[in-house]
Amino acid sequence: MDATHLLTGDIAHFGSLLGKWFEGVLVLLPGDYLSRTGKGAR
Repeated sequence: MDATHLLTGDIAHFGSLLGKWFEGVLVLLPGDYLSRTGKGAR
C-alpha cells in the first residue's frame, strides 16, 4: 500500500511543500489533515 499523505510539523524542512502534492504525496500539518478529513475531535 502506498502513502497518500505526509503529516509533519517540521516547517524548517517541509514548509515550502505544505498543502502541496510532491511525488504523489500530499504534505500537510497534522491539524490540517484532521480538518480536511473531518476526523478531528468535535
